[in-house]
Amino acid sequence: MAFSPALASLPTCALTCLIGAIGHSECMPTNQTCICADTAMQAEATACITSACTVREALFTKNVTMANCGAPIRDSSHEYVITTNILGVLIGVFVAQRLAFKLYYKLGFAIDDWLLLTTVLLFTTPSLVINVHGLVAHGMGRDIWNVPFDDITEFLHFFQAMAILYFAQIAMIKLVVLFFLLRVFPSPGVRKLLWGTVVFNVLLGVIFVLVAMFQCLPMGYFGTRWDHEHEGRCLNINAITWSNAIISIAVDIWTLAIPLYQVRTLKLSLKKKIGVGMMFTVGMCFTIMSILRLRVLVSFGSNTNVTWHFIDVCLWSTLEIAMGVICACMPSFRMLLIKFWPSIFSGDSYASRPAGSQYGYGYGRSATSSKVRRKGTTISTVTVGGATDDSQKKSPSMNGGVFCSRTYDVEYEEEELELVPPKQAYLDGPRLDQ
Repeated sequence: MAFSPALASLPTCALTCLIGAIGHSECMPTNQTCICADTAMQAEATACITSACTVREALFTKNVTMANCGAPIRDSSHEYVITTNILGVLIGVFVAQRLAFKLYYKLGFAIDDWLLLTTVLLFTTPSLVINVHGLVAHGMGRDIWNVPFDDITEFLHFFQAMAILYFAQIAMIKLVVLFFLLRVFPSPGVRKLLWGTVVFNVLLGVIFVLVAMFQCLPMGYFGTRWDHEHEGRCLNINAITWSNAIISIAVDIWTLAIPLYQVRTLKLSLKKKIGVGMMFTVGMCFTIMSILRLRVLVSFGSNTNVTWHFIDVCLWSTLEIAMGVICACMPSFRMLLIKFWPSIFSGDSYASRPAGSQYGYGYGRSATSSKVRRKGTTISTVTVGGATDDSQKKSPSMNGGVFCSRTYDVEYEEEELELVPPKQAYLDGPRLDQ
């Protein structure tokens, strides 16, 4: 049986399997078109090659046979790079506007601001760089048989680094939201719930970061185990990713339920309750991304074409992180919208206020929205003599002073409880329950 020069370069184990599979098919050995179109023959040959050859030999055979049949070389990395760059720009813009807002109105940075800045600088930025210069540069988005063997190992090492950064970012973003809520709803009961959630989230983040680091022993085995030529052992990667995703979604729902339940009890008009609820519900986008990401985790750990299929996991993970950062910046972004379109994005009492006095969290006023008019009298004195006894104080006009009486009308509005305090209240740690 004659083979093309390319097929003749195949390892003996692969040639034996191909000859056997072709012999069981209806195709003539010289009819390349028939052989390339016979899926049953290809499946038989693949099963034989997988069991008879090493992983490296099988991948080399797959590369040669696919090229011999003129199969297109798939590469979806270009779209992934564009998406990553766009998300990186969006993250930078939203974080910059949040920090610029604080600096412009001299509000000072709170702990959630520092946590967000730390997350973006230490975790998110390296992740975006690794996406392009680590994963894509070493084969992500291409079929594994078209990727050089050394690049496969490097790709998996970078993927493990991405997993570590992902778990850290998820935990940090949740902390940003939780510490924000601690300043919004600081009543004793709510604080206990929030602090309990903070502790749970920190422990969860630390555990999964450590699991991602030491899921394989030795640690480098995660990147070399693909060829089955190295010794080591690993935890079940599907169990790790699924457990983290499910617990993370549960924590998101729990965290979102706390402010929404509190909004229900506030003395707000229905319109403002809906507006406030919508602001907090924006956080659902983060949770929705986490749920959608579950779809791509179904066959995550069992797929052998890792460089091709892992791109979906990386894409949805990057989208989830980006949405989390954007959601964390929504309160300050809302203030930006109020500044430019107050009639659309603000309540009745917000439209005439400086944006800087509106950014913040809880405060403790609740009253009706009725307007009242009251009259009052003010007394001012100018002391001419030096007397200071009680009788003189009671009657300044009898001791050489000047007695002035003014009558005036005062019109004011007792506003409903708001979700944004004055600047000083924000700095002093405002309360919803005062």
